[in-house]
Amino acid sequence: MDTKPRLRPGTVPRKQGKFSRPLVKNRSHFASLYLFLVLAGAGLATYGYSELETSRMHGTKPTTVTVDELMNGKIRDDRVVRIDSHLRNYPYSCFLYYEDSGATGPDGDSRLKTVYYPVFPLDHPISNGVQALERKYGSLENAPPEEFPPSFDGYLVLVKTDDFDRLRNIPGHTETADSLEGTLVQNPRWTLKQSNLLRKAFPEIGISRILLLDKDKRPISPFASYLMLGVGICLLVLPLGLMVAKRRQRARPIPRARGVRR
Repeated sequence: MDTKPRLRPGTVPRKQGKFSRPLVKNRSHFASLYLFLVLAGAGLATYGYSELETSRMHGTKPTTVTVDELMNGKIRDDRVVRIDSHLRNYPYSCFLYYEDSGATGPDGDSRLKTVYYPVFPLDHPISNGVQALERKYGSLENAPPEEFPPSFDGYLVLVKTDDFDRLRNIPGHTETADSLEGTLVQNPRWTLKQSNLLRKAFPEIGISRILLLDKDKRPISPFASYLMLGVGICLLVLPLGLMVAKRRQRARPIPRARGVRR
């Protein structure tokens, strides 16, 4: 007795093959997947290429410079630098913080996003004046505003760091340090919040005169740059392969159905 299933008239036999099932259920899902892969690939490829160019031009090892050279505009490109002895002016620092629900403003327990503090050479008039006020009044908070050092010409070197997670952890006094490493950014792309914060914290200094020294940013190795660039290119090519495969699937001829005689 024949136990094979018989086809009804008008049905099409389903041929099991490599593309017997659709790659994506519908067009909207395929478009979303294609867009995600393109954006991810473009982002990885762009970032990998920029980091590769940075490491090729300036290397991954820091260049030793002085704060005075930075303030006088002698370093005019982005690079990894190590500054020598300097004064960290924490009382002049400004910060971005997380706004907790119900809080009316920042306090000692406020969680910080980013902290910016200026640095000066040890023999700079700002450093001498601030340290003299700390010796005289014990803290800059007790010093009258009219005795503060005047503004200066040149660039302001502002260090960006994530070392302080709470507002109470920022020192309330100046500190001397032997060295500091970071990535120097000549023309930072400030957000609106950052621009408003810096204009309020340093009203006498134009935002175009601020050099950002990102303490927490380190360049990636050339191998990692090539890897990110290669993965990004693969993600860009993958959607093209999916489209070609889908077009081939649609272009395959469908076998003509034949009725079954009884």
